[in-house]
Amino acid sequence: MADDINSVIEHGLSDHTGSIQTLELAARWLNECIQKHNRCAAAREAPSYPTRLLFLGDEDESGNSQMKLHCPEDLEPGHPYATLSHCWGTTKPLQLLTCNLDALRKDIPLRSLPKTFQDAVRIARHLDLTYIWIDSLCIVQDSREDWEREAARMEAVYRNSACNIAAADASNGTEGCLYPRNPRWIVPVKIPVRGTSRRSPKYLANQTNLFSSHTLYSRGWVLQELLLAPRTLNCGKAQLFWDCQELHASEILLEGRSDSSWSNGHPASRFLRYSSKTGEHVLSASLIEETLTASFLAGHSFAVPTIHANEAFSHWASVVGAYTAMNLTKPDDKFVALSGIVSIFRRYLGEYLAGLWRIWLPCELLWCTSEPASRPDTYRAPSWSWASTNSRVTYAFCSMSARYAFLADVIDVCVTYDNHHKSSLVTGAELRLKGKLARASWSRIPGREYRHNLMNSHDLSDSPESSPGRCAIVYFDEHVEDQDRSPDIWSLPIGCRRRGDTATYGLVLDKVDERTFRRVGIFRDSNGCLASRFERLPRTVVTII
Repeated sequence: MADDINSVIEHGLSDHTGSIQTLELAARWLNECIQKHNRCAAAREAPSYPTRLLFLGDEDESGNSQMKLHCPEDLEPGHPYATLSHCWGTTKPLQLLTCNLDALRKDIPLRSLPKTFQDAVRIARHLDLTYIWIDSLCIVQDSREDWEREAARMEAVYRNSACNIAAADASNGTEGCLYPRNPRWIVPVKIPVRGTSRRSPKYLANQTNLFSSHTLYSRGWVLQELLLAPRTLNCGKAQLFWDCQELHASEILLEGRSDSSWSNGHPASRFLRYSSKTGEHVLSASLIEETLTASFLAGHSFAVPTIHANEAFSHWASVVGAYTAMNLTKPDDKFVALSGIVSIFRRYLGEYLAGLWRIWLPCELLWCTSEPASRPDTYRAPSWSWASTNSRVTYAFCSMSARYAFLADVIDVCVTYDNHHKSSLVTGAELRLKGKLARASWSRIPGREYRHNLMNSHDLSDSPESSPGRCAIVYFDEHVEDQDRSPDIWSLPIGCRRRGDTATYGLVLDKVDERTFRRVGIFRDSNGCLASRFERLPRTVVTII
């Protein structure tokens, strides 16, 4: 790291992230990745092309170019292309429509494009890439059929790209990817510190300005774009960042870091870090597939709680946690915006049911909202799916480790969709479980936030009044005023985790009719005081919608 910083201090940074000096650095990162990185080798040549690409052509002295929309059905292998991750914002850029399809095949004036697209074209050209894929110009925006077909191909589009260009700090198409900057705010300052040797100097960097809040990473669609792309050039207002399987670097740390400290403030660390026994990584499609493939070839079952199943489950939990923390302009995109990542898991896990994996039921039912939540005004998913909420979701209370035992059995699951694509809109779903169902009530814990409540279970206690210290904690999925929430709830244990004392976790349900329920939260019995009492109850079959 010291050599990196000494080089930056000695040679300085340009006053614009689009300078020749900066773009040559980006080209060096790409070339070294292609030529030297073993883990990135699989992504060196695209085995297939998207349905449409933008041919960049050459730019003359007047800024004119030969850009046009190209359909590469007969394009020979060996023509790498870039992709663009960007925020649409409220402004509508030039779009591919049914009415202008033929015109854009002939010519696309560069100056007719918004600045973000123009900058992305400039970057791609400097990376020696002759094609780029931009969603609004490569998918027919007024054709639902074309949109659904291309959305289903997102995995291939991004995984086969040579490099993904991420407009990290642009909130719309007018703000661009490349920016003027004051290098003095970015270049670290060498400072003498008593007790340190000349060979190990200390450096001070302005982290606040170095790592700004990147607008792009609040957008739900971008998660799978960054996970799937083999390489990403993050274009921030302060500097450029590089991410691939072997290097996470910036203009300050040119060669990256070998330890985990690179991630402090790095764009990818915001939601792509994954901790395991082997250290910290940036979660990616390649890492996910590597984990799943290794377990599959070794004959390990993903359905049985083991260290191998739990590692795969942890990857999925990281994806869902990151994805649900982001925003979607169109709430109906909840499933399709993650379909590229889902397609990787599906090859190994099988049936995907409204956001959950059949092979990991009932464990995966124990997702939990992590902040004040709400549900969409119109039906999007069954109450037992994390997709039914507008909140960030965690899997803090469940795992597929060997220390976990399940207390309920899945009898049947039925999900209906509006078409044949399992990533599309869900129109209805039922989940039938067999387990111990207990009637209960809840009460607010004085001085605690609304999500922390006591559960007094009438069916489990000798009297309706239980000692507060021996009550389970209820976490409701959404914020509802006390007077609007039914005082009567039902509890259904799903699993228990043994770490010293046995902790039991389960669903909190609201009764719809005699045997039909709707999920409203989960409960946690950390002391295990209710486990033996649940054993007294008969097992019954319930339907959750």
